[in-house]
Amino acid sequence: EAEAVIEEAAERFLEENENPALIGSARNRYFLERMKRIMRRTLKTIKMQVSSGDYRPDLFEQPFRIGNITGRIDRIDISENTEAVYVSVIDYKSGNKGFDLNRVYYGLDMQLFLYLYGAMELESRRHKGKKIKPGGIFYYHIDDPVVGEEELVSDSDEAIEDAINANLKLRGVLNAEPEAARLFDRALAPRVNSKVVPVGMLTDGEYSKSSSVLSEEELSKFSDHIRKLCEESEKQIYSGEIDRNPYIYEGNNSCEYCAYVDMCDEKDRYEKMNKRRLKRIY
Repeated sequence: EAEAVIEEAAERFLEENENPALIGSARNRYFLERMKRIMRRTLKTIKMQVSSGDYRPDLFEQPFRIGNITGRIDRIDISENTEAVYVSVIDYKSGNKGFDLNRVYYGLDMQLFLYLYGAMELESRRHKGKKIKPGGIFYYHIDDPVVGEEELVSDSDEAIEDAINANLKLRGVLNAEPEAARLFDRALAPRVNSKVVPVGMLTDGEYSKSSSVLSEEELSKFSDHIRKLCEESEKQIYSGEIDRNPYIYEGNNSCEYCAYVDMCDEKDRYEKMNKRRLKRIY
């Protein structure tokens, strides 16, 4: 069934583009086959991730609005019990994008928290009378990775599959409540690293240092902070404030990839202009 869906999607892609060049050369035929291979891997991995826990996909490509901000959420998953509904949002990325709470705090990556707020508002209307709780926010990297020998514990097919799944683990942050974390991965237990979400447990049941978790209160505070940043940005836009405000973070100079870089001369870009130097606080 999955193979039929993949072939149908590839055929639809060709029909919509109506470009003979897409299959007219060996190079483009290779890219078409690579696209199919990535789709196969994506379906297989998502099936594994969903079947590992109690979350189930609820909405896809879901539009939302927060004030004057509109967007579309790739996927909203929920896990429901008699009293509450846990909500998780997943954004698909073709690039290898990581998750960094510092970038969220500074307003450089606000997308996922806006999605979570929008998703929780949507689910509160669909599940009246139940408490709506944040489960997690994640990126999923659409890829079919090649794993190195150093990533394998053995040369078995199972070890190779585990290494690939580790590369495609969801990237983001989840609710630190232990039962909430196990909704993503029922196998989560002391001395186990999840194969689905970025969390692991130590022998005493505490989270490992590499785990990416926030309490429900912290998730709520981040969400409020992001909404305030959006409100401030909206006011600045409507009042015509378009001052340059570059930054340097982790050695990266925002001027290097700025879409409006031609409006500044070279000295401004790299020498004269004062730049915010953002520090890691998380």
